[in-house]
Amino acid sequence: MKDKFFFFFDYNARRNATSNEVTQTVPTTTFASGQITYVNTSGGTSTLTTTAQVAALDPLGIGPATALTSFLQGRYPAPNSTAVGDGLNTAGFVFDSPGNQSLNDYVVKLDYNLTSKMKVYARGSLVRETDDENPSTQFPGDPLTFIFTTIAMPMCSVIPGRSATPRSTSLCTVRIGRW
Repeated sequence: MKDKFFFFFDYNARRNATSNEVTQTVPTTTFASGQITYVNTSGGTSTLTTTAQVAALDPLGIGPATALTSFLQGRYPAPNSTAVGDGLNTAGFVFDSPGNQSLNDYVVKLDYNLTSKMKVYARGSLVRETDDENPSTQFPGDPLTFIFTTIAMPMCSVIPGRSATPRSTSLCTVRIGRW
C-alpha cells in the first residue's frame, strides 16, 4: 500500500452566537389578577376591581376564574414596555433571545494508484447548517420551538485517469450528487 493509497479529510466548523431582541404582548399585572380596565362612555378609564363587578359583566355571572388568573400569573412575566399592547389590560415584555447558527462542512478525498500510469480518486462532501437565529422562544426559559436545519446532500466524484505518455492524460469523470 506504500505510495498507492492516499487519504485526505477536512472538517470546517463555524459557530455564530447572537442575541435577538424579542417583544411579546403580555397581560398587565392587574389584568392577570382578575381586574379589568376599560374605556368608559365619558372617554376615561374605569377598572373593575372586585369579583362581583367582573361577574356583573360575565354573561354566565361567574366572574374571573381562579384557574385562569393563576395560569396568567404563572405563565406570563410582568410587562416591562408600553410599546405594544392596549395599555389597559395588555402591555409589552422585551427580552433578548439567543440566536445560534452552526455550519459544518466535511470533505474527504481518496487517491489510489493502480499502476504508475493508472490512477483513481474519489471525493465526497457534505454540508450541514443548523440555524435558530429567528427567535422561536416565547419567553425567557422556554425551549426552542423551531430549529432550521439544512443538509446539502453528499456529492461524490470518482475519476479514473490514465497517463498515456508523460505529456498526455485521459480522464473519465463520474459524479453522483443531489443538492
